[in-house]
Amino acid sequence: MTEEERIQIGYYIRQKRDLKGWKATQLAEAVDVSIGGRYDILIVLGSSNCGYRAEKAYETAGGDSQTVFVVSGGNMHAEYEMTEAAYMAEILKKIGISEERIIVEDKADNTFRNLELSAEAIEDAVRSGFISAPADDLRIGIVTAGFHIPRTRLMAAEIEWYNNKNLVFIPAYSDRIRPDNWFRNPKGLNIGLSEISKACALCLPDMQKTAFDAAR
Repeated sequence: MTEEERIQIGYYIRQKRDLKGWKATQLAEAVDVSIGGRYDILIVLGSSNCGYRAEKAYETAGGDSQTVFVVSGGNMHAEYEMTEAAYMAEILKKIGISEERIIVEDKADNTFRNLELSAEAIEDAVRSGFISAPADDLRIGIVTAGFHIPRTRLMAAEIEWYNNKNLVFIPAYSDRIRPDNWFRNPKGLNIGLSEISKACALCLPDMQKTAFDAAR
């Protein structure tokens, strides 16, 4: 991220104290939501370093033997010769989740497509009887990086399928970017400010179309 981009982000945050209901501090630190209770579905969004997200999904399921995991990501993992989705599926299997409870979506190449194709995968599972309840009756958790949640929430709002669904956005944090340390190291700072910038772009009318086109 360039210095000019950082200055621009600061300007938008100062000028737009409330962006579609999101305060600047919430954009900076994706505040944790109440994530208790059981989930029918946990969608896990991929990234180049997504193992911690799969682990968070496992932790969130809390040993519930009925929870189905949808792992989404068609890009290659940063360290292994497999897609993000395949990598997360392997992690879940290694820590005790049976293959029958994992739906692998390995085509999405960005967040918007993660959400779209995960919704399609759930609908297919409902139609086939693999998931017995109608989609509107399911409690669905979306697991992604904590700083990624504001942008993920904004994108989900643009996809009709997610409207009126029982959704919970579940933050996962890696060691290098947590609310208490992201600003202390260059990598975390770059990731955090980049997410703020992208979320601002989705909130501001004059930037929104360009941002959504880029996300697709």
